[in-house]
Amino acid sequence: MTHSNALKGVVSLLGQVKNMDKKSILVKARERLATTLILFELILSVIFALVGHLTGSKYVSGIGIGLIIAWVTSALAYFRVKHLKEEER
Repeated sequence: MTHSNALKGVVSLLGQVKNMDKKSILVKARERLATTLILFELILSVIFALVGHLTGSKYVSGIGIGLIIAWVTSALAYFRVKHLKEEER
């Protein structure tokens, strides 16, 4: 692929993005952000819990357990709100 063909492809993609509804892009980004943050919180909680367990540090284990509790709470809230929005439609 030559540089001019690659540039034409990028310009074509940018034209498609301009034609898309900006509101739908923001809604999709917001949904992905929420999912990403929930998964990130889960990963961090597991890491802290494991590190705390392996090092024998009650403090770090406590952080991991607190993050697990926060993860469960945020995941339940996310899925509840998502379910309510689907019922409205």
